[in-house]
Amino acid sequence: MGSTARMRWFIRITFVLFVVACAWAANFHYGWLPRPSDEQRRALDVLHEPNPVLGERNAFAAWWFLPYDIPVAELDRLLREDAAAFAAAGDDPVTPFASKSATAFPKLDVPATEERLCPTWSSGCLDRVASAAEQARTADARFAPFRARIESLASFDHVSYGFPASDRFVILPSDGIAEVALVHAALLAADGDADRALVEACRFGGTWRRFRAHTDLLIVDMVSVAFASA
Repeated sequence: MGSTARMRWFIRITFVLFVVACAWAANFHYGWLPRPSDEQRRALDVLHEPNPVLGERNAFAAWWFLPYDIPVAELDRLLREDAAAFAAAGDDPVTPFASKSATAFPKLDVPATEERLCPTWSSGCLDRVASAAEQARTADARFAPFRARIESLASFDHVSYGFPASDRFVILPSDGIAEVALVHAALLAADGDADRALVEACRFGGTWRRFRAHTDLLIVDMVSVAFASA
């Protein structure tokens, strides 16, 4: 193909692209193609609505630092430090981000898998605790500081993501949470205090039902369902 023929094809292609661009601009300006229906417009309006306000007291920091003996007054400051470290670390879709700030504080005792009397999604918790009351009593005393942190979550009304948007991900701690709460309630029932046991179990379940209903994180929804059903 000679240079004249190539130039002719180039001019034709350029002209076609110009016509398409003009047609698109005219359609955008005059709205020649069918407009969205009222129902479609309402759906589009919903998509553009700002995210709803989930609540006033965000549990993210308290949950993020749950296994550590950190003063409550320090949680927000430490979360800001971790958020800054998270942003500076760059995207890494494989390795979960671990807290840098928390390592300056003592880590609380959390029950290991083999120590658990009331694993999540299992039945027979009350019977197992009653038949191993001394083991349960020892565990209840040992994990009391961790249980106190879990119980403090009841003072929050939602869980909203506390880090910058990124391909990197964080995993909120979940090990031992249901175990510690359920063993405590089951032990109260085994000791004859059924009313207090019911209050403790309902408070625990209520906390996670509330978080499930007021969160912007799918993983919180899933974990909360597991804990509320425990």
